[in-house]
Amino acid sequence: MSRQDFLQRRAAAKRVAVLAAARDRFATDGFERANMERIAHDAQVSTATLYRQFPSKIDLFQAVLAQSVVAFETELAAAAERTPRQRIEALAHAYAHTLDDPFNAGILRAVFSAAPTSPEVATAFYEHVKRVVAGAFHEAMAAAATARLIVAADDPGQPGGHLMGMVEHAILWRRLLQNTPGPQPPDEIAAAALLRFWRAYGV
Repeated sequence: MSRQDFLQRRAAAKRVAVLAAARDRFATDGFERANMERIAHDAQVSTATLYRQFPSKIDLFQAVLAQSVVAFETELAAAAERTPRQRIEALAHAYAHTLDDPFNAGILRAVFSAAPTSPEVATAFYEHVKRVVAGAFHEAMAAAATARLIVAADDPGQPGGHLMGMVEHAILWRRLLQNTPGPQPPDEIAAAALLRFWRAYGV
């Protein structure tokens, strides 16, 4: 292994450690109270190393946001190869699991707590979620409408937003306020939401 390879691998390992520590801190302490020096300590890296990788706390938070939906993005890649109906159903299940993740719920609480004094945090979150999550549902609904599986709505965003809302309603507020698992597992919640969705929009 060359010295260059060694340095690149060490930098990558430090980045992984920093993101893991930051995710825990943001989820438990919120954005405002999360401390960059404490994150560096938890990750066992120097503060200089942390700031070299992430020049500001908002940069670090944006990286954590991107990481928090990585499992969902993996599902997106797999769902893109499926039929339109299978794609919608895979998205609903993936979204339910993403929302039910206690760490993701902690990140959401961090966003809400930071929004009044750090609006750039809420903006970063909104833009990321809009692009990744809402965009995926919108594309899946467009494919389903083209395949004549669902009735085309006057508002193209309505079917996907409705399905997302049904999943969110059953999981999101419980996780945000109590951070406890509910009586129904995520897959059951997704299945129930899909049943209502197909009854409302299916051709």
